[in-house]
Amino acid sequence: MLAISTATKKAYIGIDYNGKRYFSCIDADCKQSENILKEIDKLLDKNGIAFKDVGNIAVVIGPGSFTGIRIGTALVKGLCAGDPSHKVYPISTLDLMSKVFQKKNKGQEHYCVMNALSGRIFYAKYDADGNKVGREEMSFTGDDIDIRKSVFLIEEYNDIDGGIQLDSETLLDYALELERTKEGIDARELTPVYIRKSQAEENIQ
Repeated sequence: MLAISTATKKAYIGIDYNGKRYFSCIDADCKQSENILKEIDKLLDKNGIAFKDVGNIAVVIGPGSFTGIRIGTALVKGLCAGDPSHKVYPISTLDLMSKVFQKKNKGQEHYCVMNALSGRIFYAKYDADGNKVGREEMSFTGDDIDIRKSVFLIEEYNDIDGGIQLDSETLLDYALELERTKEGIDARELTPVYIRKSQAEENIQ
């Protein structure tokens, strides 16, 4: 299994091969578009793994950075173009945030929240067992959520205590969980999840 996230400022990579696990993270200062494929190749080469042997692929499809999401989905489609045997597992950023939160906070209802700009938030509610309640929603006021139960990314709300940071290990753990419990899709079916239209698109309207 190869798991990739490019939806936030840092890019995360996790590989599970023959029971061994390998991780990498590209810092926010690096250009994901130029370095994510190089980093995957480096991780594979360093550990003597051929891409054809990684098996299925999981990728975070958003919400998050417009550019990052496009990079991730386009990369996976390109990697799978010549080999449809690789099934793909799409991952929601909010679901991944919930998995990170649950590692240290078992049995707590919570809301995973992302900044949608212009005073808006994008969120999803999760019950005490970590199951998503309803669907991902946009809010203009934040009145829809219990702020005391909110889970947010440090990189988006660095002036508030208690945020979380995504990580490659949780990404890979969740990817393997999906592989055990869900049916993968063809890479051509991948659809990015954008919180909203880009600022440029909104300015045109």
